[in-house]
Amino acid sequence: MSVRRSGAVVALAVAAVMLSGCATSLTALLGGASRDEEGQINSGGDLDVFTIKVGDCFFDDALASETEGETSTVRAVPCDEKHAFEAYHDFALPEGEYPTVDVINDAAAGECLPAFEDYVGVSYDDSRYDFSYYSPSRETWEYRDDRLVSCILIAPEGETLTGSLRGVGE
Repeated sequence: MSVRRSGAVVALAVAAVMLSGCATSLTALLGGASRDEEGQINSGGDLDVFTIKVGDCFFDDALASETEGETSTVRAVPCDEKHAFEAYHDFALPEGEYPTVDVINDAAAGECLPAFEDYVGVSYDDSRYDFSYYSPSRETWEYRDDRLVSCILIAPEGETLTGSLRGVGE
């Protein structure tokens, strides 16, 4: 299952990036997640899907519903708080024409599965966790030069996670 990234750009998000040093304060004021000096989420809130980093923990209603669609923001939280998803690997698709769904699925399996074991500490087949990924939409591919695929760990159905899954070995 893939969840496509949305191409919607919010002017306030652009302003927050351009203000650099004030970005954390501005993001917090606007209800967005903020990061500490090490780049970890230290205050929960909305997070633009284009700014998800490996190790980020979050909720996403579209991903939770297991339907393919577009996601523009997630509700990020510090990993020591309850969450449903955790980003564990990123990779870029090769340049060229927008790939077919099968090509994206094959690339995600080829990258996300080996990275799963590296991150969790046990193979995907031996784990109780699942994975999915965010991939570029045709719109973001063409207009934002988006090639990033983000691999996402998923809690077993009906469960929430508390703490990172990095190295849990299950």
